Order: sequence, then C-alpha cells, then structure tokens
Amino acid sequence: LDHFDPFPTTQPVEDIISSDFDKALSVDENIFNEFAEERIQFKHEFTMAKLDTIHVVPVDLNVFLCKAEGFLSHFYAEIGDEAMSAKYKQLQTRRIDHMLQVLWDENNKQFRDWNFRYKCYGNLNMISNFSPLWLQCDHEKFKEKQALLVDSLVSSQLVCGGGIVTTLF
Repeated sequence: LDHFDPFPTTQPVEDIISSDFDKALSVDENIFNEFAEERIQFKHEFTMAKLDTIHVVPVDLNVFLCKAEGFLSHFYAEIGDEAMSAKYKQLQTRRIDHMLQVLWDENNKQFRDWNFRYKCYGNLNMISNFSPLWLQCDHEKFKEKQALLVDSLVSSQLVCGGGIVTTLF
C-alpha cells in the first residue's frame, strides 16, 4: 500500500471539498418537492438490508444544522449585524420548511430519515426521529408538529424507567 494515493488527482483536496459543498448548496428546491411528491409505499419498513447512507436525508443532521443556523442568527443579532442575522434566520426557516416537507411522516407523527434512492422513510421509533423535540425555534408549523411528536414519543415505547432508549431493534 505504499503506492496507494487516496486522492488520485492533482486537484487540491480543499478545492474538491469546496466544489462538493458548492454543488450541495446549489440544490434546487424542486428536488425537495420531488421527494415529497414521488414517495412510494413499501409493504415493509426500511430495513438494514436497505441501508444506503449516501442516499439518506437524516433527521438528526438537519436538526443540528438548523440549530447552528439559529445560533448564528442570534449571534449576529447580538453583535448588531442585522443583515447576517436575517440571512441565517432565512436559512433556518428554509431548512425547517424542507424538513416538514420531506422528513415529516404524517401517518406516524414522527420525523423520519428519507431514503431518496428507495423513496421510503427510515425506521419507526428511533430516537433520532425525535431529535427535533430539542430544536427551539419560532416556526409555527414546526411547533405544531413538535406537539404531535411528543405524543408519538410517549407511545413509541422508547421511554423507559431509566431514560429513553435509542431503538427497540
């Protein structure tokens, strides 16, 4: 392996990563609309056999990014940069809108990972599905879903005497 080059290109790694981020940030809103409209129902839930992480839109990662956008909005407001504060507030609102559109499972009242390759949700009753409970924001539609999410968590059997388990699998 002494001749193995993990980056078989002359292009600097930073440029490759930057290019990938630029592509990811330029994703059109229509793609999210397609996810929401083209969902198909499988007879069985998503299983480990269908684990395909590069094609999954994860709930918890989006919650973390959304929290970061909210913190940045508050930070810039505190230092008096209203333009940057508004920018991050807008980014957070847009992310929440997309989370509601793509990741919210109305039938089960949970946010669930979305696999766009198989066009199906991730497993039910995993703690990551409930991570949006810890997202504080002033998005009205999101707050409505949070109330439903609490009821879903209580009925999920994840809440036990010693705390909340990660999954029942």
